[in-house]
Order: sequence, then C-alpha cells, then structure tokens
Amino acid sequence: MSEAVSSTDLLNKMRVRNEVYSKEGEGEENENEDVFVSDPNSFELVKRLREFIMFECARFCMASTKELIEEFGSKLPQENSAKFRALLRSICDFDKPSGMWKLRQDYK
Repeated sequence: MSEAVSSTDLLNKMRVRNEVYSKEGEGEENENEDVFVSDPNSFELVKRLREFIMFECARFCMASTKELIEEFGSKLPQENSAKFRALLRSICDFDKPSGMWKLRQDYK
C-alpha cells in the first residue's frame, strides 16, 4: 500500500507536469528544446534516450514502446512518467501504423 501524498507534493507534481506539457505544445520546433535544456537531469535523460533509439534498438532511429519500457521502465520513478513521455515526444514522433517511435530528423 502506498503512502498518502501531501497536498503540497501533489500540487508541485501537477505544476511540473503542466509546465512540461505547456512547453511541449507551444508549436515551434525549437520550443521543444526548452522542455529539457533548463533541467540538467532532463537533458541527460534526453541524451540517453536519443542514443538508445539511434544505436541500441532493433531498427535504426526507431523504437517500439516495448523497447523503451524495457530500457527505461525500471530506471525511472513512476512520478516521472509524464515528464518522460513529454521528453520522448519532444524528440520523436509516434507512427501509429507501425507502432514505432521515430526519432525526428533534427535529432539524428
């Protein structure tokens, strides 16, 4: 059974999540960089995510959700899942027909 989250912690988590989503959805391509450049931990995660998708997945510059979960699922706390998704979306596009995350040209 998990511990109850204080209202302050919950509000802080919501604020961070909303910041990430609002920066992600601003529309300009360069705006996506703001999602992770301001936070050194996020920047390192994006670098690792990019390297994984480029060089360690079964297909060059493409990753399945399964591959991403296997690589990063146990390394990231549950409360960072929204941030991880926002970072992933900032460097990749999801192709529904193939079910693959494709690294954007700017990050190859």
